[in-house]
Parts: sequence; structure tokens; C-alpha cells
Amino acid sequence: MLRMLAETEEQELSCDEVHLVLAEFTERQRRGEDVAHLMPLVQKHLELCPDCREEHEALLQALAFEEQRRET
Repeated sequence: MLRMLAETEEQELSCDEVHLVLAEFTERQRRGEDVAHLMPLVQKHLELCPDCREEHEALLQALAFEEQRRET
């Protein structure tokens, strides 16, 4: 909790706001784009929020599976 308070910034996104752009963030990341630079508030939120990070990781896995399926 103290770590989260120390890392709190003036401008942050809520979980709802992150969910609105999470698919785009994840797709860009899979393409190798510098998402930390392009979407820093989303990146920061994912570093701090385990629930959203879990959703992001699930999307990454789903995209990897879909890409693998298309290759076969």
C-alpha cells in the first residue's frame, strides 16, 4: 500500500479507462511498438494494478494463441 501511494502520480488512469484502451495497448505491444513511450499512463497503471495486469497478460496470451493458430 505504501509503495502504491509513493508511486501515485497527479495524472492517472482508472481501471475503466485502461480497459477502454487495453486491447489497442496489447496489440501495439505485440507488434513491437514502444507502448511505454506511446501510452505511458496505461503502462504505469499496469505496473501498479494487479487486476488490470492480469487482464493484459490474458490478452497477450490470447493474441499469441490466435497468431499461432493462423500460422498452422
